[in-house]
Amino acid sequence: MTKVHFCNLCDQSVPQDQLEAGQAVRHGGRTLCHACRDVMLMSMGGSRPRSRGGAAALLIVGLIGWAAAAFVWLELESLRSDTKFNAEASTSLLQTGLNGLEARLGERLTRLDERANVQDFALSSLRQDLARTAEALQVQLGAVERATERIPDLADAVERGELRIREVEAARTLMGQDVSDLRAAFGVVRDGLESLEERVSAVPPAPSAADFPREVEDLLAQLRDADPLQRSIALEKLGKLSDARLVAYVEPLLRDSYEMNRYYAATSLGSWKAMASVPALIESLQDGYSLVRKAANDALLAITGQDQGFDAKAPEGERRKAYERWKAWNARGAEPSTAG
Repeated sequence: MTKVHFCNLCDQSVPQDQLEAGQAVRHGGRTLCHACRDVMLMSMGGSRPRSRGGAAALLIVGLIGWAAAAFVWLELESLRSDTKFNAEASTSLLQTGLNGLEARLGERLTRLDERANVQDFALSSLRQDLARTAEALQVQLGAVERATERIPDLADAVERGELRIREVEAARTLMGQDVSDLRAAFGVVRDGLESLEERVSAVPPAPSAADFPREVEDLLAQLRDADPLQRSIALEKLGKLSDARLVAYVEPLLRDSYEMNRYYAATSLGSWKAMASVPALIESLQDGYSLVRKAANDALLAITGQDQGFDAKAPEGERRKAYERWKAWNARGAEPSTAG
């Protein structure tokens, strides 16, 4: 079905085919039929259709001019209306866009404020943590400074400790050597005691203290005093006497707990030339004190006239060899005797 339009000047119908054929005009929502179109062309200086009368022509021209003016006014009004509509629509769209943008900006600002609050809280917590950390570091720094001040003292203490450790190790080494020597000495002493017991059993019993003068009896009783100094005083006085019967009382003091008593006993036996005390003097060569060992060796030299090369201050190994030579000499048959 053909679409029909209406002329805006004469209100005549204008079929769609006339518009498509160019016989009518449609522009901006306005339609002109072919007659009104020709009149407008004539009013604008174009070719005019022929007419029979001049008055009719003038009337038509006037109508066309009025129609043209009206058409122009309608076009302007339409343009103004379209422009206003477009402006209002654009303004509305712009306002809507602005409102949406404002809402989104508001939401964005709200989120930014929330994030800023969270960051402020985190920053405040971080400041507090940093303050606490600084305080802790200050305390630790103070402790380190105090510890640093003690380093020289600690170094001295460590040095003293190391020196003490070395001393203990040296003492331990010597102790181990002494223990070994003592074990060897115990073996020798055990052998000597056995030999001594055999010889003692063959020696006639010692004379009774009652056979001596009263002052000598008192000295012999003092030899049994608990005070080692009292025993020393008695030994020193008895050593100045010349009585072979005193050997049996003095010889046991070669094993006295006080080293000076052992020394005085060996010296007295040597001065008395007490041959019966030779086995006991040989065992005294193993004494722990060099002073006693030397007195025993000197006594053996004085009694026997023999020299087995014993040195009281020589190393343990060399002393041991000389001691064994004395035992071997005694075992070859030296007969005990008493000095006159």
